[in-house]
Amino acid sequence: MKIVKVKGKIVDELLSMARSGKIILLNGEFIISRRILESAYLKAERAFNEGTNISRDLGTEIMLYLSGDRQVSRAIEKFGAGKSEINYIIFDGDFNPADYGLTEIEDENNTNEKTLEELEKIAIFELKK
Repeated sequence: MKIVKVKGKIVDELLSMARSGKIILLNGEFIISRRILESAYLKAERAFNEGTNISRDLGTEIMLYLSGDRQVSRAIEKFGAGKSEINYIIFDGDFNPADYGLTEIEDENNTNEKTLEELEKIAIFELKK
């Protein structure tokens, strides 16, 4: 699994790839740290492995963990890709964002360690059905 932060317009082909599950696209506007995204990914993956997932696909489950909300529609509204020029793409295997006109950008951690510790304490809960 690889996570990249990208800048650029999300083209229809990328949205199609996300719908088919080949990649996961997330609106990067509200993701304040790659560490938080990685945590949401691991929790979503665990939920699928344990059969406790709420959604039908891993991308949506990640959005649920990022949003802290049990409502799929609200999580997608906030973290669904295509609304922002800054997005995250999660993928396995061969995928090159530049092939789709996207530029990889540094994930500037715009939070300090104290803020991350506070957010991690808040995110201790698990989403339940």
